[in-house]
Amino acid sequence: MKVFFRNDDLGWDRERFQKLLNLFASHHTKLNVAAIPTSCLELYLPKTFAEYQGLLQIHTHGYAHVNRIQIGKRCEFDETRSCEEVEKEMQAGKTILEKLFPNLYFPAFTPPWNNLPDKFVPALLKTGYKILSRSDVSHTTPALDIQNLDVSLSLHSSKRKLYIPHTFILDEIKKREGSLQPYGILLHHAMMDDLDFSFLDLLLKKFQERRITAYFFSELQT
Repeated sequence: MKVFFRNDDLGWDRERFQKLLNLFASHHTKLNVAAIPTSCLELYLPKTFAEYQGLLQIHTHGYAHVNRIQIGKRCEFDETRSCEEVEKEMQAGKTILEKLFPNLYFPAFTPPWNNLPDKFVPALLKTGYKILSRSDVSHTTPALDIQNLDVSLSLHSSKRKLYIPHTFILDEIKKREGSLQPYGILLHHAMMDDLDFSFLDLLLKKFQERRITAYFFSELQT
């Protein structure tokens, strides 16, 4: 069973992200990170994190991570926007991150709040994205013509803390042995407290004990 970690919102809370990155590095475990292009442009210099090549892979998380609708599920790329405008932002975000993190970037796209209308999937393809990553509860059917790589488990949220027994996570992974769909675990470093970091530290230790390998998006591309 293939497993991946996805951490969202690179560009927010620099110190806490570094703490998360150090934790993954201490366990020699690979981490996929969804980066907010405009925030990273303000916060980081080119080639930041270059020393983590082999442990860190960065992809695009929207453009500015702003909510553009008043009612309903939050969305940066809402239905009322034109395909041309959205395509420009998708391309600009990709270009920013390629320049900032040249040896770490992979052309995958995670929409803020896991919300992307189907009408904008062609824009992803036109701008060179290879993978769309959301959550498996955020949509009823996979997007067409692009590889879907969804997370199945969120370890914490801003609304309420959720501490799942390590045994539950390990059992869920074991139950999916033989599945062609990787098991994705979602993190948000900016929401994590000390207990979250301790929980994750123990989970990564248990992964090592059971020889569960975490993969980059690029390694899961089909």
